[in-house]
Amino acid sequence: MALRMPPMEFDAGAIPPSDTPDAPFELDAPDATALAGRHLVLVGLMGVGKSTVGPLVADALGRRFIDLDAEVERRAGRTVRELVTIDGEPEFRRLEAETMAEVVAAPTPVVLATGGQGGA
Repeated sequence: MALRMPPMEFDAGAIPPSDTPDAPFELDAPDATALAGRHLVLVGLMGVGKSTVGPLVADALGRRFIDLDAEVERRAGRTVRELVTIDGEPEFRRLEAETMAEVVAAPTPVVLATGGQGGA
């Protein structure tokens, strides 16, 4: 399976040079069954693109995409900023951990983007 993505900015030192740097790149999965029945969890610092790439990957895999912060906000009825400001970061982290545990306990595999841990 190949996932074709549009060109995007990235650390040039992390990927070998290409003859066509503006061409889309592909991610090849030689064993497409490796993810069968497993959740795919995207982890990274705030702003690296988890919420941008996640829906593309989910679509390519035929899965639902879940943004953890958005799911916490949906369940709590408040924004992450409001949760941290009103209830404190420990309570937000408790809700975040509870939500993640419920998402990954579900039998249907999803693509999950975790929070960037950059502060609210």
